[in-house]
Amino acid sequence: MTRRTRWFSVLKVADVPTQTPDERESSSDLHRALLRMAPDERLPLVLHFYLDLPLDEVAKTLRVSQSAAKSRIYRAAKRLRADLTIEEVF
Repeated sequence: MTRRTRWFSVLKVADVPTQTPDERESSSDLHRALLRMAPDERLPLVLHFYLDLPLDEVAKTLRVSQSAAKSRIYRAAKRLRADLTIEEVF
């Protein structure tokens, strides 16, 4: 399976529920914080939390072991959390 085929096989269409103004603001803060991350740091988060892929699928897509995928998700989430917390303070 080529890389492109593998990538397209994991894409899903997400249902987007209607949001309140506060939810939209939080969502845009999250979106901006994600865009500030390096693509290789952002990708594990998007695959796991946005596309709702299980850890083994994230690992296959990234071509790493499950423990490496888990570590990447943890580190990226930790950085994202810190970035959003700092943003809220200012």
